[in-house]
Amino acid sequence: MENFSIGFFGAGNMSEAIAVGIRKHFPHAQFYFYTPSKDKAKKLSSKLNGIFVEDFSMMPNNLNFYFLGFKPQNLEDFHFTFKSDAKIISMLAGISIEKIKTKFQIQNVLRIMPNTPMRIGQGVTLAIFSDSFELNQKLILSDVFKKISHFVLLNDEKALDQLTAYTGSMPGILFEIFSMFQKSMEQWNISNLDQRLILTRSILGSVLLMDQELDKSFIELRDEVTSKKGITEKAISSLNEANLSAIIHQAFVEAYKKSQELKDLK
Repeated sequence: MENFSIGFFGAGNMSEAIAVGIRKHFPHAQFYFYTPSKDKAKKLSSKLNGIFVEDFSMMPNNLNFYFLGFKPQNLEDFHFTFKSDAKIISMLAGISIEKIKTKFQIQNVLRIMPNTPMRIGQGVTLAIFSDSFELNQKLILSDVFKKISHFVLLNDEKALDQLTAYTGSMPGILFEIFSMFQKSMEQWNISNLDQRLILTRSILGSVLLMDQELDKSFIELRDEVTSKKGITEKAISSLNEANLSAIIHQAFVEAYKKSQELKDLK
């Protein structure tokens, strides 16, 4: 199916990444964009040769798919009358399929949680379909997201929420850690040094090595660069003494708790 149509409610960074990825692989797809501020919808419509929707009530009600990409806190204030056979793709963190079905009186819901590397055709999209979602439409949407990310189909919403704490939060957490690396390097006051480039190439090389050697565990890869009584061993020992593993786990626990709070929004 190359000529499908999709209406976007919300045009933030992830919505844009998804739309750009779809346009790249499905050049004949028809896009409609709506945002309350209008600015982002106008820009994205112009960028992707889509259609700007001035008011959400003017969104066509016969599109193949609809994408919910606004903040989950705004769900209760969002009122659009979908046809009973509408196919909704929801990116609302923490909002269950059942809640979406009940609010809009529809049956076909694909709940997804992508992460920001999708902007470059990488990253992960976690997904779960409602039980009644039509098989042929499942295949179409699975194909769409497989082309723009690593697509992981689940059958348990609790697992999706738990994994989202990792896949959704990890890019931001890693960038925060990389920033800490840079701040540490800056304290040595070494002149004529492109610190960001050095760190980026070191990080990228490590990730590519990890990806090329999937048969090896992270511990095995670590051991290959850690000489006994060497500098890397000393650095890792310092991190372990600070109980970094427990700190990281707690960070993801807190991220999961936040997703559960979103579920309880009224």
